[in-house]
Amino acid sequence: MNKDEQILIVSDFTYPNYAGGISRHVYDVFTCMLNFNYPVKLISRKKKDQSPYSITDQTFNIEIKTDEHRLDLSLIDILSFSRIKEVLIVLYRSEKLIFHYPVLGFVLMLAAKIMKKRVIYFFHGPYDLEYMNKSGKSNRDFGVKIRYILQFLSIRLSDMVLYHSEYMKTKLMRFNPNESKIKYVPPYVDHRKFNLNPPETDIHKIYGFKNSVKLIITTRRLTHRTGVIKFIEIYQRIRANIQFETILLVGGIGEQYEAAKAYEDEHVRVLGWINEGELSDYLKSSDLYVLPSLDLEGFGYVVLEALASGLPVIASETAGGGTEFLKTIDDNLIFKFNEQDILKALNYALIQTEATNYREKFYNFTTRYSLINLCKEYFKV
Repeated sequence: MNKDEQILIVSDFTYPNYAGGISRHVYDVFTCMLNFNYPVKLISRKKKDQSPYSITDQTFNIEIKTDEHRLDLSLIDILSFSRIKEVLIVLYRSEKLIFHYPVLGFVLMLAAKIMKKRVIYFFHGPYDLEYMNKSGKSNRDFGVKIRYILQFLSIRLSDMVLYHSEYMKTKLMRFNPNESKIKYVPPYVDHRKFNLNPPETDIHKIYGFKNSVKLIITTRRLTHRTGVIKFIEIYQRIRANIQFETILLVGGIGEQYEAAKAYEDEHVRVLGWINEGELSDYLKSSDLYVLPSLDLEGFGYVVLEALASGLPVIASETAGGGTEFLKTIDDNLIFKFNEQDILKALNYALIQTEATNYREKFYNFTTRYSLINLCKEYFKV
């Protein structure tokens, strides 16, 4: 594709209105393209404060003017003729549409097909299974079926479907896609934020932690799927047997936030939402990152962010694309969800942090996964 031809990115959830890996992915790519003066537009949802994933980032700093390139919609906007006209004009002037959720993106995909635009769907996970996992509904539920149908049609009608890992490819194949139209796209990390530079603010000083204490951190949406509550429970039972003095830091929001707060003690700190401008300081000040996902983890960008910050990362064997990636580094970084295996993985990874130049070792695993390369992929498809 010619870099003078406009791309339209559509995502129901985008930073800084909402938390989440996809939300960050969309925002990072969008702003990266604007930084390089690539012609790009973004259509997303307006912030809805009632959502458990809506955020207010106190450190959010608009480095470049995005208003003229970004259009955030509310449900009321769908009933507005002038707003719909504005959306259709943006779509008409774009050469291709890349969408990330089969809701708002599905509607615009249909319009794009009528206009004979090229349509690319970025598959981040099975929408119906994620809903079942979150809601506890069965596959007979109407909402589950609708989500399956939306995603099935999104995959079938798109000219290309992108995915981040072999694990996610297996989830994609249940929709029986045309294999000639699916493509692996490597994940990314923004090395401007996540690198080996020292933290601007050491988290030990903020909370009064001793420098000798090893900080274990996880920053996840607090849902059943991400496994954080289950990990906290096991950590509290095995903590005394860890070879180092440790404190577990839990960052994130979601429907299990209050449940996580109930486990707080002197060795478990539940921090809530960590602002974007502070996340790199939290990672750089920590010694180990944990990805405890129980299922449906497409990749987990924070794996690369933690590694790029010089941290070893351990993950559950059910952490999907994250597990898949870490196995290419060291099988000992993967744990089964039981006390013995988690204790073994924690001790193994924490011992690594005693080695000279260990942070450079983990950073080096991330050097080819750049944000710029991901932006280039948007133009290649």
